[in-house]
Amino acid sequence: MESNKKDICITAEYIIEECNKLEQRLRNTDEYISPLRWRKEGSKFGLTGIDLPLSFGGSDFKVLDVIKIYEHMGKFNLNFRDVIGGAHVRSLLATKESDQSEHSKKVVEMVVQGEAYVGIVITEPTSGSDFQAMKSKSVKNENGDFILNGEKRFNARLKQATHIILYVLNEDGPSINVFLVPINHKGLEIKSFNAQGLLGNSFGGVSFKDMHVPKEYLIGNQGDGVAIFHKHFLYWRLMQSAAAIGTGKCALDQAASRMLSRDAFGGPIGRFTHLQQDLAQHTAKLYMGSLLVEKIATMFDEGASFKEISKYVPMAKAECIEFALSACDWSMEIHGADGYSTSFTDLGQRVNDLQGLRIADGTTSVMRSQVVRTFYDDRFWKWAVDKSNKKQEGHPDIALRSIPNKNNNLAFIDNYLALVDDKAGGPCVPVLLVNTIQVILNMFKRPLINIDKALEETFQNITELSKGRLSNLEVIQLFHFLVYKYLEDIQFDSRVDYNEFLLNLCMDTFKREDKKPDTIEDGSCPYISKKWNDLDSGLLLTPQPYQIKIISFNVWDKSDELLGRHFILLIDRKDDTITSLDSNRQAIDSVFKLSRIDLENDDNNGSSIDMKGPNPNGDRMIINSVFTFSFKTNSKCK
Repeated sequence: MESNKKDICITAEYIIEECNKLEQRLRNTDEYISPLRWRKEGSKFGLTGIDLPLSFGGSDFKVLDVIKIYEHMGKFNLNFRDVIGGAHVRSLLATKESDQSEHSKKVVEMVVQGEAYVGIVITEPTSGSDFQAMKSKSVKNENGDFILNGEKRFNARLKQATHIILYVLNEDGPSINVFLVPINHKGLEIKSFNAQGLLGNSFGGVSFKDMHVPKEYLIGNQGDGVAIFHKHFLYWRLMQSAAAIGTGKCALDQAASRMLSRDAFGGPIGRFTHLQQDLAQHTAKLYMGSLLVEKIATMFDEGASFKEISKYVPMAKAECIEFALSACDWSMEIHGADGYSTSFTDLGQRVNDLQGLRIADGTTSVMRSQVVRTFYDDRFWKWAVDKSNKKQEGHPDIALRSIPNKNNNLAFIDNYLALVDDKAGGPCVPVLLVNTIQVILNMFKRPLINIDKALEETFQNITELSKGRLSNLEVIQLFHFLVYKYLEDIQFDSRVDYNEFLLNLCMDTFKREDKKPDTIEDGSCPYISKKWNDLDSGLLLTPQPYQIKIISFNVWDKSDELLGRHFILLIDRKDDTITSLDSNRQAIDSVFKLSRIDLENDDNNGSSIDMKGPNPNGDRMIINSVFTFSFKTNSKCK
């Protein structure tokens, strides 16, 4: 898109021409690598606003034009990627316009005018690629403002920035809040570290203790952090890829000149065909990377979905950086001592800068894992992050294991203390349910995005769909049904939205008219065995010990054909718990009925397995493993 600035037609070609002039003016000066000087001077010809909206004074270029400028600037210096356009300030626009504060809008305008420079602060001492494992936290006070505590490390631009975009956990975690904080904000302490690259930018970290942050500094709404991160870095990783391509191409230009001018053994080294072959291969790789970047930019411009674009951006971020790094390293090698010296070439600096970019904002290894995950099968990713290091088959036929941390209460549990409001009172039933589902999820460590949000929406869906017609016990059984379906259907396409998946399960359950109880008043439910119907639901509301047993078992027919693999969840009072599942067949039968699991073959007319002896079909059940978890209900239940 074209725009006017002081009666000049601003195009990508115009921006590149003006950047060339500015580079010549600043070359051999102390401010050559200063991002602040570049942004101040660049704002005069529109460099700082090329990818920002017209309403903020920007030019709103097409992404295909923006990547041309990033690649061109990368030829000068990879760190010049920070002087182009909005850079990280674009995070402020990753939310709905109605959610954008005046504070954020003002900073965007300042960036366009060259008066502000924004850094981003996410990484922590123990949280890098797995950024959702961060520990820094925000708590909302009675005035609606926030109190922040935490420490960040390995963050760039801190000494140059006027503002930082700060990621911290929301108080109900693991959702994330994002704040736009002035760099001189009271309570924000800046630390400095040394880095191999990042010329012109500083490297360090920040710490903050009981730091008060006004609510106006919040970007978007509470809990929007993950969505903001993914939307912003989808674009930013593409820009980094384009800049890296430029860095690599310049290194190959230097290599070609070296091959033509350097004599060895009686002639130019360019006569050696092995060097020509290497030059050709590095050139091909960089141009392949450039074509991929152009493809993704076109997808942005044509309005492709986030899901579609996100298939290719990790590929570009990983391979463009690796292609460029390999090209620079090779060029440095054929320059010999000149390449190693900082007095004669900048190749060593290019290598160091690319090494940093290989790590920053999505490491090469993580990006490649994302490629495999999206192009082939999500199970590759699950295997990689499963802390049990056990291979998981299509069905979860794996041994259950104990959880080191016995405190599985979720921080948001108080929000549900009054969620079930039937004749039994029931304020603590959600506590029981949330604890139960969290134990299961902790055991399997599924890489579910924002699991507490998924649970929250599940409770909301159950409440809304039931319209208050379910008793406490029925809610327990319904939630158990969701757990069972999740474990049984573990092979469902993981790219399906998990919240939508749970919602569909809820809706499917309530649509099954034949499964609904004939009457609600007596608390009966076909999902619940007589043993549970006889149990006064009021007992669940008293602060006494309970025990959960999760049983893994297989069902086989008389010809030893596997009919199904199942997990059963049993919640029982501790003084009435089952102690010997292998020997107590009646207890196992109760568990089986409780779980509402029938034979998968509909021809069996819904008959369940008789564990007191062989049933007419000759089916049998084999216990694989048992996991026991004990807890006590909240004292608020009194």
